[in-house]
Amino acid sequence: MNEQQSDPPVPVTPRASFSALAVVAVVLAFVPFCPPINALGAVLGVIAWRRIRESMGRLAGRRTSLTAIFGGIFMSIVTLVGFQQLAEMMEKQQSMEMGVALDGFLEAIENERYDESLKWWSIRDQQIGHEELVEFGAGMRAEYGELESVRIGKMTTVSGESLFAPQANCWIICRFDSGVRNGSARFVLQTSTGSWTLVPLLIELRIDGEDGEELVLPAEVTAPADASVGTPSSGGEE
Repeated sequence: MNEQQSDPPVPVTPRASFSALAVVAVVLAFVPFCPPINALGAVLGVIAWRRIRESMGRLAGRRTSLTAIFGGIFMSIVTLVGFQQLAEMMEKQQSMEMGVALDGFLEAIENERYDESLKWWSIRDQQIGHEELVEFGAGMRAEYGELESVRIGKMTTVSGESLFAPQANCWIICRFDSGVRNGSARFVLQTSTGSWTLVPLLIELRIDGEDGEELVLPAEVTAPADASVGTPSSGGEE
């Protein structure tokens, strides 16, 4: 009796398991508004891709790892560029608001509306007396004449006494009917209801005069506002 011949068993190829690292990488690569995490996702994607390539078919997820690599790089670049543009836009807006506050303050002082001028001054951070405002206004009219315009020339943000109230040092350019005068101003930036930017309030103001003299508010301040903000010679605009 002939024995029935059986076919040799067909080897079963084990099913490749999906790379968990590739999944983690693609999740991190597309976390919004977090460039460091996006970059980490791209790095993990590279590691996952190498492991998959060297696994000899035991790991799957090559496309997922490549998506993490390119997606993480793309998200990092786009988010960084977006943050930079947003910061520039906010700085420009802040500079405009400082110019408005400075112009409103000096105009009120010039027209002897001293109580109104305090709307642009931070009493909480820097006390100032009515007599100081009167003296400053009288000195400004006597020394420089009528104020025509004022603008912010350069702004530098510095840390203040509170983390939530930073300060800004500004070089200012004042145009009077007698000529152009430079000076400096220090603002404290405070939060305000209904505003998406910090509201600038004055805490120090200087206008350069002739022979090294200057008008200063508050009067007891004698040290320079900040050496990091260069103030050109008071003869006029650069």
